[in-house]
Amino acid sequence: MFFYANFRKDDLLFHSFQYYLTGFLEVLFIFSVRYLENPFILCWLAFAGIPLLDFLTPPDIRNPSKEEARRLSKELRFKIPVYVAVLVDWITEFWVINWLIQNDTKQSPIIIIATILMIGLLGGLNINISHELVHKEDTFERGLGIFNLGRMFYMHWYVEHVWGHHKRVGLKDDPATARYNETLYQFIPRCVAGTWKSAWNIEKDRLLKQKGYKSVWVPQNKFIYFVASYIAFPLLVAYFLGVRAGFYFVMIGIVSFLFLEIINYIEHYGLIRNEDEKVTIQHSWNAPHRLSNIILFKLQRHSDHHENAHKPYQVLCSYEESPTMPQGYAGMIILALFPNSFRKVMNQLLDHHGGIKKLEKTNFDKLQQSVDFFVFKVAALLTLVLILSLCLQNYNNIYIIITEAGQLVAQNI
Repeated sequence: MFFYANFRKDDLLFHSFQYYLTGFLEVLFIFSVRYLENPFILCWLAFAGIPLLDFLTPPDIRNPSKEEARRLSKELRFKIPVYVAVLVDWITEFWVINWLIQNDTKQSPIIIIATILMIGLLGGLNINISHELVHKEDTFERGLGIFNLGRMFYMHWYVEHVWGHHKRVGLKDDPATARYNETLYQFIPRCVAGTWKSAWNIEKDRLLKQKGYKSVWVPQNKFIYFVASYIAFPLLVAYFLGVRAGFYFVMIGIVSFLFLEIINYIEHYGLIRNEDEKVTIQHSWNAPHRLSNIILFKLQRHSDHHENAHKPYQVLCSYEESPTMPQGYAGMIILALFPNSFRKVMNQLLDHHGGIKKLEKTNFDKLQQSVDFFVFKVAALLTLVLILSLCLQNYNNIYIIITEAGQLVAQNI
């Protein structure tokens, strides 16, 4: 009743407890792997459960007033869930790595791969926490965000994101803006390589032009420490936990930043601006889907973030004028994996938003329904996979118990 009442009044805006949900997912994943040995539970929650709950709950459109925003921005209770999410994710990753090196010879390759993918998904959520932190003016918070990115081999992303992407979003030379008709599989390699190149050029310009150094090879070069961390982190893990642990650490880091780039793809797909055009709330896709927004610390209010980069997550605003996606990020990630389906939907929305070809309300509703139906079909498939995995797991457990019981009986005879 408490949640229902607050949904109706939309007073959840003033509560910080909801943002502990991200950390709760980490704990739930440990539980599902430890006691059920089944990573598909998190997969179902992420790509079936969350989209379904997004569909069932009211849209997250309540904005704080100026006075409310001023008050909420200063409250410590909204910072604590961010710190907790970082800490819990580190604990979860190393717990999972330890579980993997103890069970990788006992479990099927499917379970091992699914476990790596799911802990990588949680790592991708943790990069989003870093995204919140690197925009802070506080030295500790910004430093924590940068350090946190080292685990995913993506410290350089902070340089490109803050001083590159936020200035060039929507321009052709922005590696993080997906072009019209570009598929996810074309975008990811271009964005990963472009992020490296852009970050290096930004740091080089800072050293040579702004600081006046004669060479980039000076101790003030951030890239020296970035690359050193990319080497040091896996070596330290391998030294203390073993070579296999180091391997899993690297795989999880790669999966984590790939999930980040999938989100980058859907955030700005096809939204292009001219060089002399100011960044506005028209240059990012928003999604008012409530549960996704909570788990992602309001990242789906992306238009306001780009117009006001230093705003803390709890006071970001939702705007009707901004282009809006038909699903939250969880559903859109699924859709993006299927390029033809994704472009069929998003290109129509781009034409509608840009005034090229306005959709009648009937056609707009049909488009929304087609996306919902697509996501529900995927949810049904994931539900079937989860049920089968649980049944097979129980079958294996029963088989082991019967086998061991038979051996005991044979020994007594």
